[in-house]
Amino acid sequence: MERKTYPKKDVSAGLGEFKDKLKTANLNTFFIFGAIVLILLIGLYALFSPTARNARLGNPACGKIVVAADGRSLRANVSATLSGAKYFLVINPLSKKLLESAENPYTRMASSGAEVAYFVAGKAEEAVIAGSIEPQNYAVLQQFGIR
Repeated sequence: MERKTYPKKDVSAGLGEFKDKLKTANLNTFFIFGAIVLILLIGLYALFSPTARNARLGNPACGKIVVAADGRSLRANVSATLSGAKYFLVINPLSKKLLESAENPYTRMASSGAEVAYFVAGKAEEAVIAGSIEPQNYAVLQQFGIR
């Protein structure tokens, strides 16, 4: 088998051409090139970030939610009001499992006030589901960033 030989190119001539082109390039060229590189890097991060693999399961930032219910199981009805609920069901929406069933310690009180909201805020991370939420309880939940 014959070995092919290629003529040698003058590398310094190519480097000189590159330097000339670099001198004549304006700032718009560098800006556009930089923007393209930045977009590519952001896209790669979005594809390969640690949270991207769980994205198909739902919002990866979604925390526990609390449902005000009339019973201890997931089959129980949603309570008409937050303060009138007999139980609070803590649910992980990603796994769709019941994590905890807590009895409402304030059901027997005539005026529970915002204590119920503080109790629920200690259990929830993301949202509360109830038939209706009293204004004072709603304000407390919003202070904790709970929807």
